[in-house]
Amino acid sequence: MQAAGDELAAHAQVRLMGRFAVLLDGREVGEAAYQGRKVRTLLRILATRPGRFVPNDVLAEALWPDGPPANPAANLQVLVNRARRALGSAELIRTGHGGYALAGPPACTVDTEVFVGALERAARLEGRAALDAYRSALGSAGDPLAEDTYADWAQGYRIRILQAR
Repeated sequence: MQAAGDELAAHAQVRLMGRFAVLLDGREVGEAAYQGRKVRTLLRILATRPGRFVPNDVLAEALWPDGPPANPAANLQVLVNRARRALGSAELIRTGHGGYALAGPPACTVDTEVFVGALERAARLEGRAALDAYRSALGSAGDPLAEDTYADWAQGYRIRILQAR
């Protein structure tokens, strides 16, 4: 039996190719769970750097490109708390000194990172095996960060994934 306050470790899959989605143990988190667009944007930003801490100032600049709110750290903490509730697990978003990180594998996988890994594995193969591996990887490829096509923060990551494709 699970003790009060203990959370079951969920496996999260973040989809950045095509329409953004987060799946927890195979079930998509509904739009209403995020309580706003900024929470979804925060998750997409963190997903472009899975397992790596993103400094608060970088997050604030990306989330509020026209200028930060009066207290960006407090506003950011509210967004992180909403994201944790949406994901159903505080462990999927880690707090570090002056920043946050989305948990990396195996707790959380990001489709674009899986895609790049599949391409890297295919590059080490030869002949028919390489061709089949490339076809398999490319079969899952879509437009990365489609919701953020023109967002400044997304450009480097989009270019990286599109060049890999």
